[in-house]
Amino acid sequence: MYSSLFYADDAILFFKPGVRQAIFIKFIFMVFGLVSGLFLNSHKSDLLTLHCSDATTHLLASILNCKVSSFPIIYLGLPLSPKPLTRVDFQPLMLKFQNRLQGWSASLLSIAGRLVLVNSCLSSLPVYFMSVFKLPSWVIKRIDTIRRSFLWHGVQFSGQKKLILVSWDKVTKPKSVGGLGILNLQTFNQALLSKWLWKWSNPADSLWKSLVLHLQSSTLSLYPLNNTLSGILKNFHQPLSVGLSFQLVAGKNVLFWQHNWIGSILQFSFPQLFSFVLNKNISVFHFSLGINNPLSFFSPLLLNSQMALTQLQSLLLLIRSPLHQLPGTGIDLHVWGLTSSSHTFSTQSLYKLISSHPLHTSSLPPIWKFKIPPRFKVFLWLMFQDRIATLDNLQKRGWSLPNRCCLCLLDCESVLHLFNHCTFYQSLKTLLLSNSLVVQAISTSSSATPTSHLELLLSSAIKRTIKDLFAIFFFVIWRERCSRIFTDVCKSQSDLLQEVLSDWSFFSKFF
Repeated sequence: MYSSLFYADDAILFFKPGVRQAIFIKFIFMVFGLVSGLFLNSHKSDLLTLHCSDATTHLLASILNCKVSSFPIIYLGLPLSPKPLTRVDFQPLMLKFQNRLQGWSASLLSIAGRLVLVNSCLSSLPVYFMSVFKLPSWVIKRIDTIRRSFLWHGVQFSGQKKLILVSWDKVTKPKSVGGLGILNLQTFNQALLSKWLWKWSNPADSLWKSLVLHLQSSTLSLYPLNNTLSGILKNFHQPLSVGLSFQLVAGKNVLFWQHNWIGSILQFSFPQLFSFVLNKNISVFHFSLGINNPLSFFSPLLLNSQMALTQLQSLLLLIRSPLHQLPGTGIDLHVWGLTSSSHTFSTQSLYKLISSHPLHTSSLPPIWKFKIPPRFKVFLWLMFQDRIATLDNLQKRGWSLPNRCCLCLLDCESVLHLFNHCTFYQSLKTLLLSNSLVVQAISTSSSATPTSHLELLLSSAIKRTIKDLFAIFFFVIWRERCSRIFTDVCKSQSDLLQEVLSDWSFFSKFF
């Protein structure tokens, strides 16, 4: 039996290792070359064998006039091997990061500029790899080390302990729940590989699914859930089930407890009852066969739990009508519930579902919607989490520095002091609020005057233009603070006020 994989000018041929088969393949290539004028380049062709002796391997190579190679091989940029990949096989992926970083003058960029490069370039480098392989934890850890070091310091990881302003877990959360939106590689790898399960559940036949079924000696089912060839797919069954919804036909390929076939996933709707289930992978069809004796599906300890018995009564009322219509003829239908328009699987929608946990909420103002430059937004994000490099934060991280505010010279420096209690801040804020343009804008925005920097940007009664103004105001205060510390250059309050107003006018036109 012959089979092949073709992509552009790359081809892989599979055949049983025998002299007869090798001669036939060579004859086919010769005829193809005579007809089309396209001849096989033997210098670029390799022969790889499995469970074959060295003598037979070299005999076949001499017939086909090609060289003998070994696994892993590179096909379409990916290493292919019948054995698990080693650390050496992942080195080309790690080398891509080093080559990409060498051409960047990252130390000249702000954190916001480096954030753009991390999201658009560094985070995208392993995506092709992750769409096929589950990255080992050590690979993800090393890539995260490179991305984290580049984000905060603009250099590759040198092994030295440096200032990390925010934990990486926080940074890789979506912006909607208070993070910076950097791609979480482990979660995105999970979402990418889940697409194979979606393709598996598609009724259309495909070569790779036929191969899996043949090697497993199993019949067609919704998912391959054994622990042999497709054991890796089992790890992604749970997150994929959250976004799937089913229309029952026969009920044989739909899990009663773990799939959404009735508007919700029953194991989450009835958690106490689910803890007593004997077969947690039972299908809807097999559950319907014993619906007249539902206690047979549960542990006898169920009778001792009044709450579980109450949930059982609610469950029976809920499912009796749908189960009464079973079984039908045909394959159960499934749709992707997270894309309302097309109902087809989307990796991004699954990643967003896994990342944006319903229990994760953000107390930050909508800073990413402000009409200000990205570096202003990143500064606000750090400020509202008390993670800018103020003297008190540096002292908490072990830096031996005298703590005195360089603006007012009266108190210790902290986020709360700089943007609320500092006399320099208060006097500059008074000048800002007395400006005619600001007075006119505030008069139509809110009757109440917020007292703190957090209230200024969180209040729903304040227009976004005023929030933009104070976002710029906070950044100018911080920039003046840094200028006085590192360059010993001080600006007057009137110059700072003019700077705030000019930036406000410019950004409102071009952002």
